[in-house]
Amino acid sequence: MQKFPYTISAESITVVCQGKPHTVRKGAANFDKLKKALVAEQWGKVPDLLSVAKTVQSWAKGKFKVEGDRVFYGGEAIPTDLDSRILAMAANGEDPTPLCRFWERLQKNPSYRSVKQLFQFLQNVGIPITEDGCFLAYKGVKEDFKDVHSGQFDNKPGAINEMPRNKISDDPQLACHEGFHVGDLSYAKGFGPRVVICKVDPEHVVCVPYDESQRKMRVCRYEVTGNYGVQLPDTSFKEKAAPGKKTLTEVLFASKLAKMPADKLLDCSLDSLRKYAANDLKIVGASKIPGGKMALIQAILKTRG
Repeated sequence: MQKFPYTISAESITVVCQGKPHTVRKGAANFDKLKKALVAEQWGKVPDLLSVAKTVQSWAKGKFKVEGDRVFYGGEAIPTDLDSRILAMAANGEDPTPLCRFWERLQKNPSYRSVKQLFQFLQNVGIPITEDGCFLAYKGVKEDFKDVHSGQFDNKPGAINEMPRNKISDDPQLACHEGFHVGDLSYAKGFGPRVVICKVDPEHVVCVPYDESQRKMRVCRYEVTGNYGVQLPDTSFKEKAAPGKKTLTEVLFASKLAKMPADKLLDCSLDSLRKYAANDLKIVGASKIPGGKMALIQAILKTRG
């Protein structure tokens, strides 16, 4: 087995392969795997770990192929917007497999125009892909969680709203028309006093209106996964497993917090408030809300209503 000359520092790895030096920086998708292979003298793995492109292929288990600077799926070049998302995830050391699942789901969308428009929407900040290939967006709703337009649809965490696809307006020239609307954070904040996080299957995207700089879309189905806490990441979002059953003490404590005024909440530990906010109020990103305990309490009071 051929051995490869190499040097490893805290910030980079340089390997000489076929007479050419290849440098991989710390933080690159292939840095840790390459380092592990070199230290273990697994020389057969080294050539495939010298570029992000080959790392993407190994993560996707052969479904994605990288040729030059383009990514192919099933022999077809994927859109450049999705291309850039895959490389962004790889550069962050993230497994781009969710993008594979996203692409497979998107193939079920019957609208050519919807498929093409969706990638423009995904360029907005804070619209991540979930592990199962769906994506998360935001929705502005009333204080009672009902939709702003009709006041008929419930948007509490766990709610699923849907209507027949042929009842949704697919005309991108019409900004506000028939259908469920979700958008990026800036759009949702300007639409309703309360913001929730919605999970959308690419198959259910109907239209991305031209106005609002592609910040919103109409869909025929979405699931409310939680209350807005902090802005979501741009590339991927790892959904946590459902929490285990609570003890009687935890149930009683959550019930107590639900009725506790702001001055009493200040006496609770930050850890307890974060658990209550995340598990009982479904505030997404509760542990990362900037501003300390006071900011978290304000988010709790707003969500409790």
